[in-house]
Amino acid sequence: MAPCGQGDCTNPEKALKLKQKAEELFAQEKYDKALETVVKSLEEHPENPLAWQLQGLIQEACGYKNESLASYKEAIVRDNNCEMAYIGMARVHRTRKDFFKAFSILADVTKRNPASTNIRQIILDVLENDNASEWTELFKTQPEIIVMLVQNAGNDIDFKYKMTGVLKNVAVAKPELFQGKALDIINELAKSTDEEIRSTAYVLLVAAYEASPTIIENHKHMLKSGVKDPNNYVQKSTGGILKSMIEYFPNFLAGEEELITQALENPLIAEILLKAMPLCPTCRDQENVYMQKVIEGEKLLRFYCDKCDTRFYRQPGAKTVQLMDKSEQRIKGNIVCPECKMQYLMFSEQDKMYSCSVCRKWYTE
Repeated sequence: MAPCGQGDCTNPEKALKLKQKAEELFAQEKYDKALETVVKSLEEHPENPLAWQLQGLIQEACGYKNESLASYKEAIVRDNNCEMAYIGMARVHRTRKDFFKAFSILADVTKRNPASTNIRQIILDVLENDNASEWTELFKTQPEIIVMLVQNAGNDIDFKYKMTGVLKNVAVAKPELFQGKALDIINELAKSTDEEIRSTAYVLLVAAYEASPTIIENHKHMLKSGVKDPNNYVQKSTGGILKSMIEYFPNFLAGEEELITQALENPLIAEILLKAMPLCPTCRDQENVYMQKVIEGEKLLRFYCDKCDTRFYRQPGAKTVQLMDKSEQRIKGNIVCPECKMQYLMFSEQDKMYSCSVCRKWYTE
C-alpha cells in the first residue's frame, strides 16, 4: 500500500490543485463549492485517500453524515493508516450519540499510533464536550487504551493530568490494571516537579491500594517519598494509606519501623495515624501508646503503653483490643478453636497466646 496521499492517478497535478482549492473553499465555509471541487479532484485521482478523507469532512459539514462515513471508509480502504479518516468516522458517530462505535474506532487507531497528537486532542474534546461518565464506562472495557495514551504523551503534561482523573475512575473498577503498565505511570507522575501532577500520582496510588491492597508491597518507596513531600495532599494520601495499613494490613509494615517513625515525625501524617492508634485498655491513654515491631508473616498488631506498662494487641479490622496474657501457665490438652470449631489452637511462646491457623483468631489463656 502506498503512503497516504500517493498512488496511480490520471492527472496528479490537476488533482492536487483541485484538492487544494477544495481545502481553501472549505476553510471559507463555502461547503457546496468545496464539495463540487473535491469530487472533480477524485475524478482525476480516485485512489487518493486524502481526497476521500477531505470529501468526508466536507460532506460532514454539509450534514451528509451517511455519505461522509462512506467517504471516510473509502479513504481507509486505500490507506489503512489514514488517521484523520478514522477520527472523522468517530466524530460522526459522536454527533449521533453512538459513543460505543466512536470509542471502538478511537481505540483501534490508538493501538496503531498511541503517540498521535490528533488522538490526544480528540480524546480531550470527548471528555470536555460529551458525556464524560459514559466515556469513562467505555474506557473500562479497554483500560489499556488510557495507559497507552498517557505513556506516549511525552511532555504533554496537561493531557497526562486530565487523563489520570479518568484512569483513577477506571482503576477502581479494574484493579487488574494496576498489575501492569499503569504502575509505571504512577511512578512517572510521582517524580514530577509539578505539585498537581505529583498529587495526581498519589490519588492513583490510593485508588490502586483500595482496589488491590497488596500493590503497596511494591510501592513502599512512594510512601517513603510521600512522608517527606512538602505537598499537603501527598502527605494526606500517604497518611491515609499508612492508617489503613495499621488498621487492616499490618503485615505490610513488617520491617518498616523507620517508615513509621518518619511518618510520626510529620505533624500532618502523625495526626492521621493517631486515629488508628487505640486507647490503652488499662489507663485509657493514647498519647503514650506505641506500635511494636510487626513480625513478618503475622497479621497481629501489637501495642505498648509506656504510661502503665501494658501490652495489648488488635486483630486487623477489629475495633477492640485485647490484653496480652503474661502468664506462663499452659492449659493441658488440645483446645479446639471456639470460633470456627475446625482446628486445634497453637501456642505462641513469644506472645503467650493461642492462635487458630484456620480463622486467624487469637486467644489468651
